[in-house]
Formats: sequence, C-alpha cells, structure tokens
Amino acid sequence: MQRSQIYLSESHLGQLAMFARDRKTSQSALIREALDEYLARQAVVDKQSLRSRVFAAWSANDAAPDLDALRAEERSF
Repeated sequence: MQRSQIYLSESHLGQLAMFARDRKTSQSALIREALDEYLARQAVVDKQSLRSRVFAAWSANDAAPDLDALRAEERSF
C-alpha cells in the first residue's frame, strides 16, 4: 500500500470521524472502502458505455451484413 494525502472539508472530516467511530474502524479504511465501491460502479458504467458505442457504430454502418442472412447461411451448413 502506498501513502496518499487528500484535502477534506470540515464537514467531510466530521462525518468521516463519526462513521469511523460508529463502525469501529479507521478513517483510512472507510476512504478505501468508499473508493473501491466508486471504482467498481465506474467500471460497470464504462462497460455499458462502451457496449452502447460499439452497437451504435455497428448499426450506423451501411456496409454491415444482414444478420438474418448470416444466420440463415450458418444454419444451411
């Protein structure tokens, strides 16, 4: 683990101290937990965004093959 320094508002510090005390854990552990949850949500959003962009690019392609024709051709083998 590597040490990092962040700036927090007085409000954030107060709430963080209260949550840490209530959960009997350190403020650093709470910050790491919150960051893990945030990054996990962003990864899901990024995958969905990428999937949407790929489908949009494919559907806008006039040279794209007809999927029904491809499926019919595949079934004929």
